[in-house]
Amino acid sequence: PSRAPSGAARVILEIGAGTGLATRDLLARNPRKMVVVEPDTQMAEFLGTQVGRAENLTIQNCAFEDADLPAASFDLATAAASFHWLEPVSALAKITMALKPCGTLALWWNVYRAKNIGDEFADALAPLLEGMALPPSEGAGTHHSLDVDKYRNLLDEGGFARVEHLILRRERTLDAANMRALYESYSFVRLLPEPERLGLLDGIADLVETRFCGNAPNIILTPLYVAMKGNAD
Repeated sequence: PSRAPSGAARVILEIGAGTGLATRDLLARNPRKMVVVEPDTQMAEFLGTQVGRAENLTIQNCAFEDADLPAASFDLATAAASFHWLEPVSALAKITMALKPCGTLALWWNVYRAKNIGDEFADALAPLLEGMALPPSEGAGTHHSLDVDKYRNLLDEGGFARVEHLILRRERTLDAANMRALYESYSFVRLLPEPERLGLLDGIADLVETRFCGNAPNIILTPLYVAMKGNAD
């Protein structure tokens, strides 16, 4: 979106940087200063080894609720696949406090498994996932970020205006080994007891081989919400 800031005069806040995939892109915009809040100690240490040498970057290893954020000091606040871990009302209040007047908030996620969008593999996989404890990012049958009314209302009530929403869609095919590796990376799969985890991964690879002749579709949706602090027209 055109409201995403760039240039050396800008100050950026990133919430939940993880391994720093978005951090690198944001730093490439050459901000004057960037503050990253990452609660996981191992992730924060890894991030420090990857991008922590940048002179304009500060990493705060703490919960977002405990982050030290000066009021009205950021042009852009971002959360890439992390906002759902926060209590939304209090988090938006803190973000609003930290943003400059007319500052921008951007929230986005990558959704790798959504039913009823033309992803035949995701639909075929659903029976194998029945009864499993799925991550909090997934609501009743869909990813929470696809609930546009929910996020528009949250942002409206949180003091944001000019809310924009769009969904980027990418399509690819994966063979059995790559599909297995993708699902093996998911936290809800890693947390399964080993026999159940291996059985699921074997079932995923078998589904690719038998139902899709060795190459299955994988559709990635990226819902993005961008909003401005305040009630600007």
